[in-house]
Amino acid sequence: MQLTKVPAGFLVAVAAAGTLSACSSAPPAADEVTSPPDEGSPAAAYERTGDWGTGEQALLAGTLRLVDGCLVVEGADGRQTVPVFPTDFTWREGDSSVEGLGHVVTVDEDVVLTGGFTESAGGVARLPEGCEGAQAYFLVQAI
Repeated sequence: MQLTKVPAGFLVAVAAAGTLSACSSAPPAADEVTSPPDEGSPAAAYERTGDWGTGEQALLAGTLRLVDGCLVVEGADGRQTVPVFPTDFTWREGDSSVEGLGHVVTVDEDVVLTGGFTESAGGVARLPEGCEGAQAYFLVQAI
């Protein structure tokens, strides 16, 4: 087998092309959203009023869990927070994941979500029974 030296610029060009081809089109603007809440989902949901990826920049990190019929993010300290996803996201029963806007988050996997914390579920379009009375909610605005 003969090895051939590859010019350094070639590798940069290949990496850039791979990055560009991996990019997808921008998610729909908030005024283009027509998705009703997914009634079969264990995820709490809200109707977006802003563009995906914009808004508050707090972080919620931990492991996505399904507890009493409600999706929660369990932090390293054991605290459970209910992530509230946009109605653009739907539940995939087959692999226990939530999918939307080009992202998938799966139960029992680590997640890092961007958005904002709230102590109230006011304004939530759908709140599964197991999610009621949570100590904290987190409006997901980016993954």
